[in-house]
Order: sequence, then C-alpha cells, then structure tokens
Amino acid sequence: GRKLANLRENPRVALSVEESVDGDAKWTVTLLGTATVVDDPEATREATRRINRKYGVDDEAWRENTLVRIDVGSATHRTYD
Repeated sequence: GRKLANLRENPRVALSVEESVDGDAKWTVTLLGTATVVDDPEATREATRRINRKYGVDDEAWRENTLVRIDVGSATHRTYD
C-alpha cells in the first residue's frame, strides 16, 4: 500500500505512546528512528505469532501483515503532573 511505499521512499519515522487516565495525559514516550520494511516471510510469521500470543489472539489471525523494523535513534520521555 501507500504507507509502505512512503516508508521505502523516506524511512524516517516518529512513534509516540501515551498513557492517559480520563483524558488526562500521564506520560508520553516518543521515539525517532529509521524504519525498514522486512521482506522475510518467516520473520514476519514469527513476529506475528509472538504478538498474537502475547495478546491472546489465535496464531492464524492477522496473517496478512508486513513487518516493519524501527532502529531507534533517540527516545524522549515526559511525565505530566
């Protein structure tokens, strides 16, 4: 799809994760790095299997996946009072 084409063209990425309670942010982690589309079917199957098992999903769920590896260049963390 278009997102994968965009990653291949410009692999710089940012990823943010936030915990909030009742709409109020408690903390945020932001990662900056370089993404690589992994074109290895066995690696993709193994990653999908591990994620599915972690979240209690059948091994065959989400079979149509693309594995993207992010090499993190920097990470920041912020807490909110």
